[in-house]
Amino acid sequence: EINNHDSLMAFDNFGMYSCVPVHEIENTEPSQFGSRVYDALKLNGEIVTLSPFINQDLESFVKETLGDIYVVTLTKNGYLKKTPIDEYTSRRNQKNVRAMKIREGDELVSGKIVIERKGKGSNLIIYTEKGCFAYIHSDNIANQSKMSSGLLSIKLDPDDACKGMIVVGEDDTHLLVITEKGCMKRCELDYMSGPGKRKVSSYLTRLNAEDRVHFVDSIEDDMDIIIYTSDRKNSY
Repeated sequence: EINNHDSLMAFDNFGMYSCVPVHEIENTEPSQFGSRVYDALKLNGEIVTLSPFINQDLESFVKETLGDIYVVTLTKNGYLKKTPIDEYTSRRNQKNVRAMKIREGDELVSGKIVIERKGKGSNLIIYTEKGCFAYIHSDNIANQSKMSSGLLSIKLDPDDACKGMIVVGEDDTHLLVITEKGCMKRCELDYMSGPGKRKVSSYLTRLNAEDRVHFVDSIEDDMDIIIYTSDRKNSY
C-alpha cells in the first residue's frame, strides 16, 4: 500500500537500485495485466527488493526524534554493509544506480531501509537457504559508502548461500519460516541468543534433503498470515 506522491525503491541482484515516483507507474484496473516493472524501474537484473521509500518529511522527523536512517545491503555470499540514507536522497528519482559493489561470483539478495534508534539501534537476522541464521545488531554493521562491497557477516557452508535478511520489530515475538516445499513453522524469538557481532551461524530450522528456506520474517503473536504460491490456480 502506497500513496501516489510517494516513491518506490527497488534493488536488483547486480547491486543496482532505482527510486521511482509512484505516479510514473501506469494506473490500471485489477483485471488488467499492468505494465512491465522493468519499463518503470530501468533495472537489468532480477529484482530482489521492492519497498516504499522514505519521503523527506518522514526522514526529517526520524532524524530529529528517533535516530539515524541507513540502507542495509546483503549479498548471497554474506557480505553486509550499511550506508547513510543521505547518499540515496540527493535525488529522489534515480534509475539503475550503483548501491553496492559486487564481488565476482556474488550477487545482491536484499536491501532494506533501517532506522537505527538512538541508544538502541536495530536488530537484524540474516538467514540462509539451508536454514542457518546470524542475529546481528546494527551497531556492528560496517558503515560504508554505496561504492563499497561490505564485510563478511556470516560463515557459510560451501553449498549454502544467504537468502535474505529481516529487521526485527520492537513488538515482534516470533519468527515465521516458510520453505520452498511448503513447510511452515514459527518459533519464539526468546529461544534465540541475543544479537551480537558473529560470523558463525546458528541453526534456524530442520529441512528435508531437497528443501530450502524461502522466506523468513519476524511477527507479532496476534498477526494474521496469508501465504500464496507462484501458481495463481493454487494460491490462497
